[in-house]
Amino acid sequence: MTESKFNSLVKTIGIFVALGVAVVIFIYMYQFLFNKGYVLGGTAAFGAFGDYIGGILNPILGFATVILLIYSIRIQMKELRESTIALKASQIAHEELAKTSKKELSIIEQGHLNQQSALKREALRNQLTENAENIIKTYDKLMNLPYVNASHTQFSLRDLLYNLTQLNDNTVENNIANISNLMGTEPSKRNEQAKKLHLESIKKNINQLVLVFLELKPMLEAPSLQKIWGDRLESRVLDCYGLTIFTEEEMERARKLITVDTTRPLI
Repeated sequence: MTESKFNSLVKTIGIFVALGVAVVIFIYMYQFLFNKGYVLGGTAAFGAFGDYIGGILNPILGFATVILLIYSIRIQMKELRESTIALKASQIAHEELAKTSKKELSIIEQGHLNQQSALKREALRNQLTENAENIIKTYDKLMNLPYVNASHTQFSLRDLLYNLTQLNDNTVENNIANISNLMGTEPSKRNEQAKKLHLESIKKNINQLVLVFLELKPMLEAPSLQKIWGDRLESRVLDCYGLTIFTEEEMERARKLITVDTTRPLI
């Protein structure tokens, strides 16, 4: 029940009460004054008249009061029920908002974690790429350093591999044997220990490059990049085999590591 309806009910009850009082007075006056010719007396007569009016009006007013009380209680109960519903709706809305905020925060945090992971991955890939390039530079430098004297001319390992040997009709085994003979030539101003350290440095360099490549390969998402790096490394492994730095078993093991698919954890 709205406030306007309640006010209308109060007015209606007030009108009925006023009409009831007027009717009671009219009946009293008609019955005793006009019909029987009684006259109003003193205090006792007015007291009796008051008792008469009170005896009739008190039940009417009491009944009206009860009705108003009942409607007032109904209004309070309805308002309490509506308030409870509103509070529940507000609580549900608050919980939904909290869930939404928590979900959004979780998404943002996950985005930050993904971004940090991507940055770490990129930084590690760049670092490994730089390390691999530096190792290759060191390898190329070692391969181009003077290694032996042949016919009063200094030759590097790269010269031995690509300039002094020709495959043509010779077998690979014969060329490897020729390289071994040339590598055994006494170098000027260098001793056997220096030659040994030179070859060990190259071998260590290639082994280190293989390990770095195994870390780098999973981060090279494009297959073409993996192939480019694999070819660069494999050609140097074959060079080491051609110079007898690697045995055939070591060469095959290195090539297998280069070509195998790896799923090692990145970070």
